[in-house]
Amino acid sequence: MLVAVAGTPPDVRLCQHLCTLEQLGQSDRAFLRALASTLPATPPVRPSKDLIHDAILAEARGDFEAAFVLALTAPHGVRRTQLLIRLSCELQVLEGKALALESFAELDAEGRKQCLSLRIVRLAFDGLEREAGLPGEPAILPSETAHRPVEPSPRLPNTLEEWAIWAIEQTDAVAVAEVARAGASEWAVEDLLAAPGGTDRVISVLNTHSSSLAIQYAIPHVVALFTRDHDWPRPECRGVYRALLLSLWADTRGGRNDLRVAAELAEALFNLGMDAPEYAEVVGMLRDIMGTSGSLDAIARGLEVVEMMSLAPSPNDHMRGMLLVDVDKLIRKHARHVDPAHRRLFAMLADELGQRDLPESVWGEEKDAVEGAAPESVLAGLNGLSVAIYSLSERAAQNLKNLLFEEAPEAKVQLLHDRDCSSRLRQIAAQGGRWHAEFPAVISARLTPTPNGARGIRVFADLRMP
Repeated sequence: MLVAVAGTPPDVRLCQHLCTLEQLGQSDRAFLRALASTLPATPPVRPSKDLIHDAILAEARGDFEAAFVLALTAPHGVRRTQLLIRLSCELQVLEGKALALESFAELDAEGRKQCLSLRIVRLAFDGLEREAGLPGEPAILPSETAHRPVEPSPRLPNTLEEWAIWAIEQTDAVAVAEVARAGASEWAVEDLLAAPGGTDRVISVLNTHSSSLAIQYAIPHVVALFTRDHDWPRPECRGVYRALLLSLWADTRGGRNDLRVAAELAEALFNLGMDAPEYAEVVGMLRDIMGTSGSLDAIARGLEVVEMMSLAPSPNDHMRGMLLVDVDKLIRKHARHVDPAHRRLFAMLADELGQRDLPESVWGEEKDAVEGAAPESVLAGLNGLSVAIYSLSERAAQNLKNLLFEEAPEAKVQLLHDRDCSSRLRQIAAQGGRWHAEFPAVISARLTPTPNGARGIRVFADLRMP
């Protein structure tokens, strides 16, 4: 209805059709009528009796959403199914693809033959078959099987629980990950929690098939589904977070993406709190992933995790200290390339955690080898500029501000923590500042530019602020 009302010009016919749908409840019908009442006065338009014709016209205009709604409410048949198949490929929405497959499954043998007689429909249907993991039924069925009942086609998953059960039956790991990627923006965590035993089934699949390529490829997308949840992290999803981290740890290659995902899952578990054995297990997995990587990126992620641990309850201070020692070893290993701001942050964290001797070991015996060889801090380039720092974590932004003043004492700094698109944020965005760098989630540990960091700290420099 919103698409119909806000269109240019508004689609009066679609508005009238939606208001007359039989399956609407009283409150839903009243709401749709209230929306329809915002339409400008126009001559009355008779509802069309040919919904397929209207859907084809909407498709020709490029209004694929309206076309899909019209086709979906049209009488069942070959033309409707052909249109749904074409439109589902245009929309690229999992629910739309599942409805198109359902419509095809409801056709009899002769109907399927007619439906796939058009080459463009056949090609689109082939894509749906591959994505849904169907066995590849022939387009033209033998006439002698026409009297047999038609078995329903498997649906594409509409929830994380359905995906987990569906994924272990598939052989194409890339296709499984692609469905998870789409589901990360379409599914809701509430649907998983609403299904009785839903989280238990997801945990069982993750624990049983942790070494599966399909599961490994999909883990970052599944984590993205949880991190975009408004109530992240949820106590009722604790077991799923742990199972995801365990699956990642079981087959990690130490890549940059593994480090990022492990840090996000650890953040959730630390914030929810753990007992001593579980805390030791989680920290042990993080140490293994960092050790497998052994890269410069592991230093940044390690500092990020240590900062999280310093803010969260610690039932096992020894394991937390061991992780800091691991970061110390990585700083020694990459001494010539470590950003000076990383060193200062390491010193701050070591002091907070009562291990003041670690920074001395890093800067003492190796100072001569490092002096003059360390790269210039990315923050040094902000000296003399006006800077806006955006982060949802006030402590993280304040840490970065303190480090910034050490590297760029003449910078003018403004901190932003708004959780919605406030007028202040819009004003900052309109002031023409250039995007200097972006740092990953929660803290100021990562002081090198990174392309992805929606949960991180953004630094906008050279803003024309008063």
